[in-house]
Amino acid sequence: MREIAVRTVGDGPRIVMLPGLAVSRYLRRTQDMLATGATVSLIDLPGTGDAPDAPHDLGVAEDCAAVSAWLRSTVDGPVLLTGHSYGALLAARLAAEHSDLVSALVLASPTVDPAYRSLPRLLVRWLIDSRREPRALRRFQRPEQQRAGMRRMLSMVWSSLADDPQRWLEKTGIPVTVIRGCRDALSTREWCESLAHRPAGQCRTVPGVPHAFPFDHPEPYAAAVRDALVRLMSDGKR
Repeated sequence: MREIAVRTVGDGPRIVMLPGLAVSRYLRRTQDMLATGATVSLIDLPGTGDAPDAPHDLGVAEDCAAVSAWLRSTVDGPVLLTGHSYGALLAARLAAEHSDLVSALVLASPTVDPAYRSLPRLLVRWLIDSRREPRALRRFQRPEQQRAGMRRMLSMVWSSLADDPQRWLEKTGIPVTVIRGCRDALSTREWCESLAHRPAGQCRTVPGVPHAFPFDHPEPYAAAVRDALVRLMSDGKR
């Protein structure tokens, strides 16, 4: 099994965060905010960040297997699982394949929207969104992207295009919260609402921000996860 790396902070109920495409450090501010009332683990997927080297051809299935193996060997009981972008797809698949490991889901800026589920359309939407992101984000993420390498990132993209989070969510009754930025060029409002359209589902829109909003607007993401945790704990007491 491929190895991951984990940054864990805080104390309390367990939250696990799955990052975007080969990058994770942009989520640390969100993680630290959540750590005031929870134990929060942020994952580096195989061959990315601080994780050991791995083959470049790994995609959604292999990354999901690596995270689920770590959860089974390390964590006692189900967790609140949240993912951003590529990580949201991983979270949906993991919850469907290993429902005993997950108590609730928070999907931020989920991908890949069916409207853009081809490489040419996805590339166009990525270019549009990149113009809306802060310039500092590119500089901030470049070292992590270089560490992962283009082949690893392309493999993640190709496997994402062949996957469908809607299909995974239909296989699970786990509560789902979806959150997106209103200027997200990769995830449409209609699709995010359809992902959340299930019992106890919620869809939130953050005004004025694009796809990678947790980088410089971590508060809405942290609030969505915190609220999902409060609902989960409240339901557990009934």
